[in-house]
Amino acid sequence: MLSQLYIGDGTKYAPIRVADPGATLMTVTAQYYYQKPIPNKTSVSAPLVKVSDVEYWHITSAASIREEVRLFWRDGAESGIKSIDPAYLKFVKFDGSNWVDEPAAIAGTSSTASGYITSTSALPLSDLYITFGSTDDIANPLPIQLLSFTAHKSKIW
Repeated sequence: MLSQLYIGDGTKYAPIRVADPGATLMTVTAQYYYQKPIPNKTSVSAPLVKVSDVEYWHITSAASIREEVRLFWRDGAESGIKSIDPAYLKFVKFDGSNWVDEPAAIAGTSSTASGYITSTSALPLSDLYITFGSTDDIANPLPIQLLSFTAHKSKIW
């Protein structure tokens, strides 16, 4: 049995799906945040070069369970999905100190406009932070937020 949740932060929502073999009853809490991942959680491990600056999910469960998880994007431009090539678009989780690439599969029906990516291994749902990642800033730059920029006036000859 698959349980698809539609969760949001009050202004946006994003679907997430947690696989459930149906053998036991379990309670899973999932939260979606339409914001930069939690402060001090921005380090990435190779081959990743970037994680999403605009959204992440947090899953918790009191039970010690592991399940496959599916992340959806409903608007690729908003989520920064510019390529669905599995060499670049990644399903990532926070391991306590770094964002790491998790084995995953991108749905054959996915496009840069909308789609989903599913972890191919069961993930611990006790305190799981997940989002989209990229191994290439060009193929999948993912959204960024500028903190500042400087411009200088110059003459054009």
